[in-house]
Amino acid sequence: PPPIRRAYGMFHPASRTIWVAPLTIELGIARHTLLHEAVHAAQSCPDGVMRPIGWRLPISPMIEREISAITLNNYGSSTRLLEREAFAVQGQPNAVAMILRALEQRCRPASR
Repeated sequence: PPPIRRAYGMFHPASRTIWVAPLTIELGIARHTLLHEAVHAAQSCPDGVMRPIGWRLPISPMIEREISAITLNNYGSSTRLLEREAFAVQGQPNAVAMILRALEQRCRPASR
């Protein structure tokens, strides 16, 4: 389980660790939670500072309202853009490919 109580998932940039709470399996949200945290991993590359990647994604107005409500009610202003992006990506049908591509492009070591 994540080290923060009541968290479904968590990413820690310094250790490059993702946690997903076992409860998410029972709730049927384990995949979305893992994808969400993987977005944060990609956001933290290359230097461990989380920054939005800048994906422009098709999202229905209903889902957009839900994401806005979640981020406004549960996150501070400094993390809202990061969370909004992670919530938007986790619901995309090609989320795994998007995240893998971002990790490959953003997290590879610098060429010498």
